[in-house]
Amino acid sequence: MPAHADEEGRLLERLTKTMLDVGVLLQAAAELPGAAARRAIGEALSLLDDAVRAARDHVFAESNRDAQVNVARSPLNEPGRSRWSAARTKLLHERMLETARGLHGAAAENAALLEEQVALVREPLQADIRIEVKRWQIFASQAEDLARRLEHGPDR
Repeated sequence: MPAHADEEGRLLERLTKTMLDVGVLLQAAAELPGAAARRAIGEALSLLDDAVRAARDHVFAESNRDAQVNVARSPLNEPGRSRWSAARTKLLHERMLETARGLHGAAAENAALLEEQVALVREPLQADIRIEVKRWQIFASQAEDLARRLEHGPDR
């Protein structure tokens, strides 16, 4: 497998695993008392932050002009490239786009749910929840930006 496609495959696998892990942590947190739930949610947010950072770094590397020149010279772009390889690359790109859209939707939904919780807690905790809402909104925005970049990638 070409190095570029292999790298994207590892990134997609990492993002998918992270989303599953975050889902499990958040489901477990829903049944925990306050402090334990906050720790579990914090752990889930940390995993998401790492995943977003990895995805963002990958996308920024892709948009870098030097990286584009290297990609243009890649054996993947040679006229004799197999149809299977092209189809696999396209499928991988579509899966990354689908994952970015899923990340955006999940993060936006989590921000909305946390906003609803603000009214249910006492004042000292409201500030903490508002900070978490903002983090989820930023994450949703970053995932949406990633999806847009993937939609308008070099092959589109």
